[in-house]
Amino acid sequence: MTGGSDDRSAGGSAADADPGRRVPERTVRDETVPDETVPDETVPDETVPDETVPDETVPDETVPDETVPADVVPDDAGQLLLPLARRAIAEHLRLEAGATAGVEAESPVPGGQRGDVGVPRAQVLDEHPGWLAAPGASFVTLRIGADLRGCIGTLEAFRPLAEDVRRNAVNAAFRDPRFAPLTAQEFDRIRIEVSVLSAPEPLDDVRSVAEAVARLRPGVDGVILRSGGHRATFLPQVWEQLPSPYDFLARLRRKAGLRPGWDGHTRISRYTVRAWEEE
Repeated sequence: MTGGSDDRSAGGSAADADPGRRVPERTVRDETVPDETVPDETVPDETVPDETVPDETVPDETVPDETVPADVVPDDAGQLLLPLARRAIAEHLRLEAGATAGVEAESPVPGGQRGDVGVPRAQVLDEHPGWLAAPGASFVTLRIGADLRGCIGTLEAFRPLAEDVRRNAVNAAFRDPRFAPLTAQEFDRIRIEVSVLSAPEPLDDVRSVAEAVARLRPGVDGVILRSGGHRATFLPQVWEQLPSPYDFLARLRRKAGLRPGWDGHTRISRYTVRAWEEE
């Protein structure tokens, strides 16, 4: 998840690289796209990642009833999700290891190992059809050292979790508009984090900043903020960089391209994540 950045929003957004952006209601876009930027001077670029979400990742249809709850995902899910994400990136790069069928990670330990390509997608789905095959929402964050290298995710589950992780891994590596596409030379240097999101819980009775502060759980809740056609989110990991709820919400409004304060159209939802990061 995170989104750190150690900028894990993904969910997730800073100084010159974290301005707000007007977006359609169904999409969470990166704040760094030119022409509609709101510069932010409060947090360095590498500290709060953007939860960039491609247009096609949050459809309008209702989330299926069989969506996998985040608490159903096993504690050792990182053993499968991290190699799955790395393999998807490798396949996109057409690396020999990534394109070879039947390759398994040499050390499938919790948290994964950088450089391991991981088990093939078909094998993962065959052996763990339940929670990986059910619809799930995820974020994939890439870092090189302490620096963010990409962060893209999905807020609402609408496709199998395994496929969602694969798609978001590729998008984070090659389609985050803040960065050039990942190169083969960088592949072994990236560190991958995968966050699995719970279903958002609307807090529709919240009508002010003070009420929002009273309802949010710092360090636990990811937050989606909407107002009119604007929307933005911060993963729970962003609390590490913005521990004050007032600062957290102010920064989230800025990310959404909104002015400070609270208007009658503002609505928030909260969610939790389970996150795994490569060693």
